[in-house]
Amino acid sequence: MAVILRNFSFSLSPTYVHKPKYVVSLTPKCGMPLILKNIHA
Repeated sequence: MAVILRNFSFSLSPTYVHKPKYVVSLTPKCGMPLILKNIHA
């Protein structure tokens, strides 16, 4: 997986709104959409 993922850059979706859900560990309430871009294309 690392071999495949090293060919991509990661960034947050422009529509992402930060809404943390407070529990023992912090996780995004509505998920976190990522955008994958091939860095060799």
